[in-house]
Amino acid sequence: MTPQKQDESGDISDHMAKGALWMVFLRWSMKVLGFFNVIILARILAPEDFGLIAMAMILIGLITTITDGNFDHSLLRKAGRSEEEYHTAWTAQILAGGLATLIIFALTPLLVAFFDEPRLYTVCFIAGLRPAIQGFENIGQVEFRRDFHFRTEFRYWITRQVMTIAIGLTLAFTLRNYLALALVMPLAALAAVGLSYRMSAFRPKFRLQGISDIISFSKWYALLDTVRFAGDKADELVVGRITSPLTLGHYYMASDIATMPTREITMPLDRALIPTLAHIAHDQQKMRESFAQSLAAVVTVCLALGVGLHFVSTDFVTVVLGAQWLPAIPFFEWLALYGAFSAITISTQSFFVVSEKLKVYATCYVVYMVTLIAALIITAMIIGITGIAPVRTFWMLGLLAVILCSAIATGLTTVRDITRLAWRPLIATAVMSFGLAQVQSGLATHTLMTLVIQILVGAGLYIGSLWLLWAARGRPPGIESSALAFLRKQLRSNA
Repeated sequence: MTPQKQDESGDISDHMAKGALWMVFLRWSMKVLGFFNVIILARILAPEDFGLIAMAMILIGLITTITDGNFDHSLLRKAGRSEEEYHTAWTAQILAGGLATLIIFALTPLLVAFFDEPRLYTVCFIAGLRPAIQGFENIGQVEFRRDFHFRTEFRYWITRQVMTIAIGLTLAFTLRNYLALALVMPLAALAAVGLSYRMSAFRPKFRLQGISDIISFSKWYALLDTVRFAGDKADELVVGRITSPLTLGHYYMASDIATMPTREITMPLDRALIPTLAHIAHDQQKMRESFAQSLAAVVTVCLALGVGLHFVSTDFVTVVLGAQWLPAIPFFEWLALYGAFSAITISTQSFFVVSEKLKVYATCYVVYMVTLIAALIITAMIIGITGIAPVRTFWMLGLLAVILCSAIATGLTTVRDITRLAWRPLIATAVMSFGLAQVQSGLATHTLMTLVIQILVGAGLYIGSLWLLWAARGRPPGIESSALAFLRKQLRSNA
């Protein structure tokens, strides 16, 4: 089955908006399921169990990231691809997965020695099988995005998530220790491979022809993802080295939950935007307009979520995760802000990829990673673990500034566009922050009711002030007008 080329005369803006909405809906649906899964696991398993998995995932994630060439993106970055290129990408995917597993097994003794934790042998030898199994996933599922079949893409990933959760909870209730978290990785990968062949009629074959072209593109993606992973995990490496699996478990959970809402806004955009932007890459004006629309939407949503989570962190951890996770609160407060800055930064990546400026983007991340690791080590020696999360947050804010300057320098946006889109959410966030601070000063307990009150007050202040600022400006085109048009359309369709 040869992939079919899309009609380039279609409405690109409509495809981009629909694709982004479907992908955001997908990720949020997956994460709602995943969120409740984590809550259940957090009450079944101990923080130390999560700490052991976090230690193992530093090695497993790093090696998987280095060998993962994002072969799906090599197929999506241009409007049309041949069947042979799909075969070659699938072959490269298998080879990369097998190589990753072998390297993980070889380096496991070094990880054990670094953390002085013998249980990591078992965890790494089990969880390390995942990339080798995952490599056999049917590359044909890429067509769901390339052909704008986002509904099918949604069903595919939701089904994968449900299977993973079912396997994980079964193992957790049965074993009630860290082995459950390790075993779910290869078993879920096996289930995902089977699902990919059931949902896609494409049948890949082993081919090496043209593999050098795919690797040539993928090397910058691999470098970028490796550097990003190293930057994301450097703090966990330092925390795990100077403390214990218990403390790392608290930090890991805080990082995962605090960054989840903002991360799950932007990660889907990358999946939806690349195949859409590939159709307008030749038109600089349309690329600039799309960059401004995308950035405006992400800033408006993610800034409010990150700052809001920062303010409700104590109530959130107490009510949702339980008493055994209270030491995670100081980490949670800072990492919620980190999540907002990181999400805004990641949202620009697709534009650098499609405009063939990924080298610029990757270089910024390299500088960020090197300086962050140095800063974390110095902080750990001078201040200790309490300084890790704040340093990570401020460094990501600095990277965001550098990325935006690079976007301006390469013609993807202008200072005027950034200023025009940023001032309303910034003021609305300030209003929300002031209101939440006043409300919290009058609350003496941390209960579900106080958490709900803060969420409602924060959401009301942010949406209300954002709407008033937009109206005072004359209701210019933007996320506010798009949201209003969407609501009106839904009301008319339901009438």
